Amino acid sequence: MIDVLDIVTLDNDIDYVVGAKTKIDDVIYYCLINESNLDDLIICSSTDEVTLKEVNDAEIVKKLLPRFYKSIRDAKIIEKCLKMNENA
Repeated sequence: MIDVLDIVTLDNDIDYVVGAKTKIDDVIYYCLINESNLDDLIICSSTDEVTLKEVNDAEIVKKLLPRFYKSIRDAKIIEKCLKMNENA
Protein backbone atom coordinates (compact mmCIF):
# COMPACT_ATOMS: atom_id res chain seq x y z
CA MET A 1 0.00 0.00 0.00
CA ILE A 2 1.31 3.44 -0.96
CA ASP A 3 0.61 6.23 1.53
CA VAL A 4 1.19 9.97 1.73
CA LEU A 5 4.85 10.81 2.51
CA ASP A 6 6.04 7.41 1.25
CA ILE A 7 9.00 7.43 -1.13
CA VAL A 8 8.50 5.65 -4.45
CA THR A 9 11.17 5.05 -7.08
CA LEU A 10 9.86 5.13 -10.62
CA ASP A 11 11.27 3.39 -13.70
CA ASN A 12 13.44 6.45 -14.33
CA ASP A 13 15.30 5.64 -11.04
CA ILE A 14 14.17 8.93 -9.50
CA ASP A 15 12.73 9.01 -5.98
CA TYR A 16 9.41 10.77 -5.53
CA VAL A 17 7.53 11.65 -2.34
CA VAL A 18 3.82 10.93 -2.33
CA GLY A 19 2.47 14.41 -1.66
CA ALA A 20 -1.22 13.58 -1.93
CA LYS A 21 -3.53 10.64 -2.53
CA THR A 22 -7.20 10.35 -3.44
CA LYS A 23 -9.58 7.71 -4.74
CA ILE A 24 -12.25 8.12 -7.40
CA ASP A 25 -14.36 5.06 -8.13
CA ASP A 26 -11.87 2.16 -8.09
CA VAL A 27 -8.86 4.23 -9.15
CA ILE A 28 -6.33 5.68 -6.72
CA TYR A 29 -4.53 8.86 -7.80
CA TYR A 30 -1.20 10.06 -6.44
CA CYS A 31 0.59 13.38 -6.65
CA LEU A 32 4.31 12.56 -6.73
CA ILE A 33 7.00 15.17 -6.08
CA ASN A 34 10.62 14.65 -7.07
CA GLU A 35 12.74 14.76 -3.90
CA SER A 36 15.59 16.53 -5.67
CA ASN A 37 13.60 18.86 -7.92
CA LEU A 38 10.37 20.20 -6.43
CA ASP A 39 9.35 21.53 -9.84
CA ASP A 40 9.10 17.92 -11.08
CA LEU A 41 5.57 16.82 -10.26
CA ILE A 42 3.89 13.71 -11.63
CA ILE A 43 0.27 12.64 -11.25
CA CYS A 44 -0.24 8.90 -11.45
CA SER A 45 -3.12 6.48 -11.17
CA SER A 46 -3.32 2.91 -9.96
CA THR A 47 -5.98 0.25 -9.70
CA ASP A 48 -3.83 -2.16 -7.68
CA GLU A 49 -1.59 0.17 -5.62
CA VAL A 50 1.44 -1.42 -7.27
CA THR A 51 1.43 -0.36 -10.90
CA LEU A 52 1.52 3.41 -11.44
CA LYS A 53 0.46 5.01 -14.71
CA GLU A 54 1.09 8.68 -15.44
CA VAL A 55 -2.05 10.80 -15.91
CA ASN A 56 -1.89 13.41 -18.69
CA ASP A 57 -5.60 14.11 -19.14
CA ALA A 58 -6.18 17.79 -18.25
CA GLU A 59 -9.81 17.20 -17.26
CA ILE A 60 -8.88 14.46 -14.80
CA VAL A 61 -6.07 16.59 -13.37
CA LYS A 62 -8.53 19.48 -12.95
CA LYS A 63 -10.85 17.19 -10.95
CA LEU A 64 -7.98 15.92 -8.83
CA LEU A 65 -6.54 19.25 -7.66
CA PRO A 66 -9.25 20.03 -5.05
CA ARG A 67 -9.10 16.42 -3.85
CA PHE A 68 -5.31 16.56 -3.55
CA TYR A 69 -5.61 19.77 -1.56
CA LYS A 70 -8.07 18.05 0.81
CA SER A 71 -5.71 15.07 1.12
CA ILE A 72 -2.82 17.37 2.04
CA ARG A 73 -4.94 19.32 4.51
CA ASP A 74 -6.49 16.25 6.17
CA ALA A 75 -3.14 14.49 6.55
CA LYS A 76 -1.60 17.68 7.97
CA ILE A 77 1.26 17.35 5.45
CA ILE A 78 2.29 20.99 5.66
CA GLU A 79 2.60 20.82 9.45
CA LYS A 80 4.62 17.60 9.21
CA CYS A 81 6.97 19.09 6.63
CA LEU A 82 7.50 22.23 8.72
CA LYS A 83 8.23 20.09 11.78
CA MET A 84 10.71 17.98 9.76
CA ASN A 85 12.48 21.18 8.64
CA GLU A 86 12.71 22.42 12.23
CA ASN A 87 14.33 19.15 13.31
CA ALA A 88 16.80 19.09 10.40
